[in-house]
Amino acid sequence: MKALPLGVMMVLAATLFVSRSTSAGDPPTADEKLTANSLWKGTFTQDPRKAKGESKPASIRIKTHDDEKIEAIFKIGTRRKAQAMRIAGTVDHSGHLKLRPVAIESGEWQNHAMDKVYLGVVKGEKLTLRIVDADSADPNSQGPTVELTLSSSDED
Repeated sequence: MKALPLGVMMVLAATLFVSRSTSAGDPPTADEKLTANSLWKGTFTQDPRKAKGESKPASIRIKTHDDEKIEAIFKIGTRRKAQAMRIAGTVDHSGHLKLRPVAIESGEWQNHAMDKVYLGVVKGEKLTLRIVDADSADPNSQGPTVELTLSSSDED
């Protein structure tokens, strides 16, 4: 086997260095935090405008994330009394999400639960969603909120 000339080896080495430093060293974009099987835990607040807004444990497990398409399982409550819903939609590179209910997985939901839109954003290790009526989908409208943090635990 013949050795490569020194100039060719230097070009190859420089190409590998540039390739690795730009892909491995770049911080992940907001949407890259939403990896498949990642678990986000926090609270669901029914009406944040009220001082005594009812809060419950909540979680979102990302099932799939392919380019701008995303699908997840949204849970409210504890294991014994958990409600679970499959949600799907889009996320852009800045971390803005627009999700819609796809199917009820478990528990009892209000009749209009499937008529909602989940608008949110990922900032660092935090994911915040606001649940609004599908016909308004106004990003400034008030509605229940879900505030979650990326979890290192794998348990829902």
